[in-house]
Formats: sequence, C-alpha cells, structure tokens
Amino acid sequence: MNETKISVIIPIYNVEKYLRACLDSIVGQTFKDIEIVLVDDVGNDGSMAIAHEFAEKDNRIKIIHHEKNCKQATARNTGLQNSSAPFVMFCDSDDFYEPEMCEKMLYGIESSGADIAACGIKVIYEPGTEGEKEAYNKYYKIKFGGLCKMNDGIRNTTDCSVCNKIFRRNFLDSNGIQFPDGLYYEDAYFVNACFAVANNIFFIDEYLYNYVRRSGSTMSSTFDQKRGICIDHVKIAVAFNDFLKQHELLEKNKDFLANFFFQCLDFAIRYETDPACRAAIYDLADDFIASEGWHPDNYPAPIAQMFGMLKQRSPTIRHKRMTILERIFSVRNDGDHKVIMFFGIKIKIKRKIRT
Repeated sequence: MNETKISVIIPIYNVEKYLRACLDSIVGQTFKDIEIVLVDDVGNDGSMAIAHEFAEKDNRIKIIHHEKNCKQATARNTGLQNSSAPFVMFCDSDDFYEPEMCEKMLYGIESSGADIAACGIKVIYEPGTEGEKEAYNKYYKIKFGGLCKMNDGIRNTTDCSVCNKIFRRNFLDSNGIQFPDGLYYEDAYFVNACFAVANNIFFIDEYLYNYVRRSGSTMSSTFDQKRGICIDHVKIAVAFNDFLKQHELLEKNKDFLANFFFQCLDFAIRYETDPACRAAIYDLADDFIASEGWHPDNYPAPIAQMFGMLKQRSPTIRHKRMTILERIFSVRNDGDHKVIMFFGIKIKIKRKIRT
C-alpha cells in the first residue's frame, strides 16, 4: 500500500462555476499518493453537490463540513486539523494545478531538504480584470531558482500566496503556524510567519499553479471597495507582530516587521473609502504603535518616513473616540441646573437640592 505523501487542502464556498476544473486538476495529478481534503464553508450554490460527486468516485477525497460560514482562514485551519500527510499544499477552489504540480513540488522539497518549496503562478484574467496584468505578472514572476537561504531579500520580493507552495507539516506544527481565524488576507500572515522561522526555501522555475483572477475574489472585493474588510490588512500585521513576539523574534525582524506593517496600513487606507471604516483603521494603527512603543527615530530613514501615514488622517475622519451614546447624549452640571446636550441641542433642567 502506497503511503500518502501530500495533503491538498481546498476550502469550498460558492465556486460552482469553477470547482469542477479545480478538482479535475487535483484528481488527475501524475503523483497519486495524495489525500484531498475539501472543506465545506457553507455556501448557497451547487458547489457541494459537485464535491460529493467527485468524492463518490475517488476515495482519496474526504469532505469536512462547517456548520456555518467561517471564512477561508478558518476553513484552511480545519483542513490542516483533518489531514495527516507529511507535506501540505493548498489550492483555492476557483484555481487549478498543472498536471505535474504535486510531483514536482514534492521532489523539490524532498530532494533539497528545504522547509518550503515554491513555484511560479500563471494568472488567468477574466473579463474586467485585464487592467491588473502588469502588476500581477510582476508580483508573481519567478525571481529565484534552486535552494536559497532565507533572508530579507527573499522575504521582500517573494509572493505571499500559499497556493504555489508546499510545506513540511512538522515545520508548521513545531512552529505553531496556522491561519488567523476570521480574517481576510490570511496568506500574508501565514507565509510571513513561515518565512520568519524557515532556514531555507527551494524555488522551482516553472509556472505550475493557475490563478483565475475573477471579479468575485477577496482581492477584487477590496478593489471594488467592499466596505469594512480593508482593516484586516492591519489586523494581519498585528497578528504577525504577536507571532514574532511569541517566538522571541521581534528584535531580529524589527525593520522587516515595521515595513510590512506600514505596507499593510497603506493598502488599507488607500482602498477603504467609507469614512468610519477608515477612521477605525487609523485608530487601530495608532493604538498598536503606541502599545508597542514604536518611534521613527528607532528606524532607518525609509521606514521612519512611513510614520507620516499616521498624520494623513483627514480632518473629517479625525474624531475623539466616543461611544455612540456619548456622541448623541452628554450631561454636565452647571450651578443649580443640569445641562443635557442632545444632538447638539442644549437642554437645562433644574436640579433638586437635597436637604
């Protein structure tokens, strides 16, 4: 009996149009010793009917059901908890693998002894997304080859997707690396946490993963200005800070962390258009920097200049942090009267004098 070598984890949520192509690409891999873990994140289309159809024909497929929608980060954690192979890969359910991806990824990580192996990503643009070609092609371009010692140059220029990488399970487990439950942009946290503790990474100079750039994806939702999700970029950076602190790696990663944090902040405030949500982003950033005692004088000039982002808050957004009730209603004493402010209207009430 062959040993299962790779767990391929696939969260599923409202991808009926794409799922069949995705699963065809996984069950049709040239390397057969894989388990395929499908996590039902409780959508409302016909995706799971397709998933069960495939599971009935292939005993390598197991389906794990959530009771409610938990978002992709939690779904991936569910997949990790319900899989067992010594190597782990991920696939988004609207994307697909090249036929030899598992085989080549496994060979790369096993033969090199690396903690992680990565390949290139080919982006397939659906109508309406073609305007992003230059930026995305540059971001996902293969920049390195072979076994490389992990350093800031690699961390700063390698894409943060988890789907074009293979991870050793014992590497993830021994470092306590999981996805941040309930947050969007979870790849950025997961990959940077891996890079912070990895000794090395092996790069495969081939485009083995196919990313379908569609209008309904998480990143598209950001660019389409979906209200309130951009703050998760900053929350991801805060979570990464906590990971480094837990592993006593803050000082070693001080400049990298600050650069990552301000990149996340810049993205969040550029793409969030709702004033209240933008205010919340600034508030979170201000609170975090104050709590960690960050000061521009402690950083190189390029990072020190980034602190200026915190001063760009529009006067229409800057506000004293008050509860909703405090903004509507306030009370103060004025001699023998009690003054009530209600939506800016002053009401005086005669105070009773106790004898």
